[in-house]
Amino acid sequence: MSLIDQNDAQFFNLGLLIVVPKSRAVEVELRLNNLCGINWEHENQIELLRIDDSNIHNHRDITSRVKQIVSRLNSVEVCVRPVILISEQCVDIEKRISLLTDLRIERIERVPFNLLSTVYLKKYVRVINCTWQNRALKQLKKWTHDDIDFAQVEQWLRQFDLTHRDGRRWVGEFLLQNLCVLSSQDMVRNFFSHDPKVSCDKNNNIAHCFIRYEDGKSADAISQLLKKPAFSLTGFELNPKNWLSALVDNHEYDRVVVYEDGLFTGVELKGILFSLTGQGDGKKEIHALTEAYVQRLSNWPHQFRFCVATDVGTHRLQQAIENLGIKADIITPVQIGTLTKAGVEALKNNCLYQLDDDGKEVISDSETTISKGVFEKLKIDKKRKDAVDYCRTICTALWKSNLTLRNKKSWSEARLNDCSLGAGNMALALAFATSVPKSTLPVFWCHGEVLDRNGKKTIWKPLFKSAHPIISMS
Repeated sequence: MSLIDQNDAQFFNLGLLIVVPKSRAVEVELRLNNLCGINWEHENQIELLRIDDSNIHNHRDITSRVKQIVSRLNSVEVCVRPVILISEQCVDIEKRISLLTDLRIERIERVPFNLLSTVYLKKYVRVINCTWQNRALKQLKKWTHDDIDFAQVEQWLRQFDLTHRDGRRWVGEFLLQNLCVLSSQDMVRNFFSHDPKVSCDKNNNIAHCFIRYEDGKSADAISQLLKKPAFSLTGFELNPKNWLSALVDNHEYDRVVVYEDGLFTGVELKGILFSLTGQGDGKKEIHALTEAYVQRLSNWPHQFRFCVATDVGTHRLQQAIENLGIKADIITPVQIGTLTKAGVEALKNNCLYQLDDDGKEVISDSETTISKGVFEKLKIDKKRKDAVDYCRTICTALWKSNLTLRNKKSWSEARLNDCSLGAGNMALALAFATSVPKSTLPVFWCHGEVLDRNGKKTIWKPLFKSAHPIISMS
């Protein structure tokens, strides 16, 4: 029997439900990790039902749990109809499950555990299109600036082999397996998850603001996204050089809401808010607010809304808010922890940062205070170290080269080290539909020269070529 009924295929996705004793589940998990990537359990397509060994003969309980999972899979946005693989230890439950006629099940098979091998699972993973490669391409389709196809992915992966004498393609594959791209719909959902009424109440007295650092930056995309007819929000674009000048001076607002896609290091936003009180370095030409204007602002409750934020960024922004003297909440549905236990303590004791030779704030000891980000998912110490060391080398070279190509002043060694795994050494594998944060690993977004395995200069072509383009390299 074919796994797919061609007349019905357009109405559902195939899925996989594997029923195994808990004592054997880890083996199956590892095989699925290799085939599907580490995030397979969050994709609503593959489920692993782990049965306590003492409960493998409890047919009623197992059947009930299978029914719950299949009901959920059937009810997701696109119905998922699972193939059910039952380990032979869980005996005589196929008939019970087959009697669940109100559920959509593609097939039920009882399988000797030794057949739940990588080769056997690979067949089903391919049939349901849930390989890590397919998952990565689905993520990349959320990127709205240009198409990233399989050929470009392959070209990007080959660079990992060409720039290391022993080859490091596996590092690129690992990063792709763990890449997360937030679609435009994801961003809208995250912006309004805290207070959905804000997105649909056309009569509210709220100033919706988008910070414009430079032309062509994420403010454009966010502004366009939130000004669509579905929301019709009255938006003000805040120019850092004349903060809140877009807000009408004689108008009273119930609330001011500022939107940004992400809050990562928090350096730029903190610098702007400090400059508004006249405490900045003056390099951004930001006009300090008069005391009367600050007082006026302090009468309006503020919200800073982010799709994603980090613990470090949230702390920096909170400092700036308190310094400015306004009432403000920082709202995000996704908080990424980037600090180790030592980092949390250093932050509490105000010794997480130090100034480099150019007076720039950098992490004082990122090796012990900042986690290894996406690389924390590599559980084998040597593999994690190899991947981190390789990316440090490539990404540091990319930062140096990128600064030169943009005619920027060179950075101190301490500042380069602070960004060797992305800004703030956060080692993220994250993008938005319209932008890529610089705290994401530079191999994803940064153009520049690196050395190949023979010591010769070569141009690194990032996966997200249009995220931070350089005209001379386009």
